[in-house]
Amino acid sequence: MLRAEVIIDWRFFRFARICEMRSKHLVSAAFPVQVMCMTDTPDIINARMSRFVRKLIAPVAIATVISLGAVLSLIWIAARGQDQVAAESSAGLMQAVLAGQERDLGQLVYDYTWWDAAIENLIDRPNREWADETIGLHAAETFGVSETFVVADTNWTMFAYRDGVPSRDDAFAYFGVALEHVIAAARNTPMLEPAPVTAYLTRQGSVHLVAVSALTPENPTAAQMEYRPRPVLVHARELSPEFLRGISAQFGFDDLSLTDERPAADGQMLTFALQGSQGNGAGWLRWSPPYPGSALFADILPWLFAGVMVLFVLAVVFLRRVMRAARDMALDAEALASKDRQLAQTSKLAVLGEMAAGVVHELNQPLNIIRMATDSTQAALQRSKVSEDYESLREQLTVIDGQTRRMAETIQSMRIFSRDDYGRKIAFDVVRATTEALNWMRPELATNGVAVSFRAPAQCGRVYGEPARYEQVIVNLLLNARDAVLDHLKNGAAESCQVRIEIKEDLSADRILVVVSDNGGGVPDEHIERLFEPFYTTKGPGEGTGLGLSISYGIVTGMDGELSARNGGAGAEFTISIPRVVPKDVADDAAPMESGSR
Repeated sequence: MLRAEVIIDWRFFRFARICEMRSKHLVSAAFPVQVMCMTDTPDIINARMSRFVRKLIAPVAIATVISLGAVLSLIWIAARGQDQVAAESSAGLMQAVLAGQERDLGQLVYDYTWWDAAIENLIDRPNREWADETIGLHAAETFGVSETFVVADTNWTMFAYRDGVPSRDDAFAYFGVALEHVIAAARNTPMLEPAPVTAYLTRQGSVHLVAVSALTPENPTAAQMEYRPRPVLVHARELSPEFLRGISAQFGFDDLSLTDERPAADGQMLTFALQGSQGNGAGWLRWSPPYPGSALFADILPWLFAGVMVLFVLAVVFLRRVMRAARDMALDAEALASKDRQLAQTSKLAVLGEMAAGVVHELNQPLNIIRMATDSTQAALQRSKVSEDYESLREQLTVIDGQTRRMAETIQSMRIFSRDDYGRKIAFDVVRATTEALNWMRPELATNGVAVSFRAPAQCGRVYGEPARYEQVIVNLLLNARDAVLDHLKNGAAESCQVRIEIKEDLSADRILVVVSDNGGGVPDEHIERLFEPFYTTKGPGEGTGLGLSISYGIVTGMDGELSARNGGAGAEFTISIPRVVPKDVADDAAPMESGSR
């Protein structure tokens, strides 16, 4: 025994050493299993280790199942027999409970109808006050009667009550034609003494136990003994959910329910048919009987399997250590691969930063020359003012000068790839900056048939940052929205292209929210989390670089803000949340702020 333990410990130590060296295979003398490749994912490793465990325990498991089969079969047969006896007892108890309900309600209506005071106050000299108190309120509160009707010999409803409250209901309209059969049966009983008749009637999906008895004098005269239609008293008790819950709690009928359709055969549930006025099924009670045998079997079963599981405890502990070592290796490999991907992205950004710096330097010179030439031309036109097209030329030169300046600002924003602390930061108005970016994009959006709606407060204070870079974010979001709605329209999924910009205030956090939404169908859920990664794009090849949202995210983050994305009702919704640094009731002109004073 000691030698075996030493061999096992030596083999495990050797396996651990080989795992630390990240070898691909275990030594065959130690374990007949391969170590997972470092590039495999944890799921693949878990699947392979599970297959190894199954092969290891299969022989023992088969032997255990065969040895326990006979014992379990005998216990199961005994348990099923006990369940059958319990189900039959539950069905008999349900029949007795319902028979008791029918008997009690029949006795109640019998006592009322074989009573001279009832005939006098209900038929001979109708007394509303007596009827309200005796057959209305008293019957409802004391005996749980839900409906009461007094029907004259001419089938006219003289008194009607619901839960003890007088009503204008007609008995036959209330319960339908089925009540006529029950009343006819009650009137056909001997004239000497009333005999109550009970049946189950349906009304608007609910089932009522109805008892009917003919009003009969206690000491009838010879003339009264002659057969004639007699007035009847109708008592009904609704089998409501509260009534069923009371029976269930009192007699132990689990999951007791009432249905108006015959339930499908179910070996786990019992049913009982409620007989209507003509012997038809008015409803069916359905409940779950106790299964003591199955409960006992379920209690014994864990103990039976507990003995088997003890045999595998040492093997399971050992195999878990093997799987943990392999899983740790896979996680390390995945972490290294992730770092490699991050380094690759960083390298791309570095190269792109160098390219951006070169482009900025090369384009600034011709732009400066264009601006100088524009200024000189404007000055010459101002001095001469002899040209017939003076105003037109001056306006065109003004447009050229404005667009040249905007190009210069855009080129300057490309320095985000080479530095993150350039430009002059100021406290600027978000509404004004958003309006300028939107005005710049309106012609492009209108050309493509994209309708834009803009909603903003008159003033909402100012935020700290660079207006040009903020406008770049808005422009990028509008371009993405344009592409999304046009693709959605092209695919026939939308009838129009709608883009919406809304500026709101979050007073609780003193932040300004800029929401750009569209009806372009949204972004697939699996792409939402990666939208702001560099070089990640959902567009087709050649249609996007994957840098727009990444750059926008960096710009907003540099303003101590947040840029988030989610799917709204009809499309994507991007939200910019920026802290407000100047209250909205301060003058609207831009106020410079030093970064150290924030």
